[in-house]
Amino acid sequence: MNKILFANYLKKYLFLVSNKKTTSISYLFNASKNNTRIIDPLILYCVFNNKTNLLDKHTDKYVDLYDKIKDANYHFENFKDFDFVKIYDSFLHESNRINYDNDTKLKMRENILNIKKDKKISNYRIYTDLKLNPGNVNSFIRNKDVSKISLDTTKRIVNYLYNY
Repeated sequence: MNKILFANYLKKYLFLVSNKKTTSISYLFNASKNNTRIIDPLILYCVFNNKTNLLDKHTDKYVDLYDKIKDANYHFENFKDFDFVKIYDSFLHESNRINYDNDTKLKMRENILNIKKDKKISNYRIYTDLKLNPGNVNSFIRNKDVSKISLDTTKRIVNYLYNY
């Protein structure tokens, strides 16, 4: 999986809080009158996507934010007291989720290897019975390639082995 970029995360975050799949600045600022959760991610979205000229006509909050972000060299860690940090913390959690999932898959792989050994089950039996891609399953089990298999598929394999 690719690393999540903050600008892309802000776009998804805007879709979530506005319930619309649009990044129209004017539309979202009008919608923010009824939904105040939109304003902070919208301002950040504009700053990090070089749309600051559109913000000037919509909000005064932008000027202070942009100055602080520039002073902090675009590093949120440098201004923890600012309102927008919770959005960035949410981004960090989401971007680190991939690492947590990969660690979990590796731990589950160890369980898979132990159960396979105890019950004498082959990789062939696993991917045939579960109708999985043989190359991906073998790459995961033999070579620890966590990119070839999802966390849900890993859970399916573990459940299958426990119930075998």
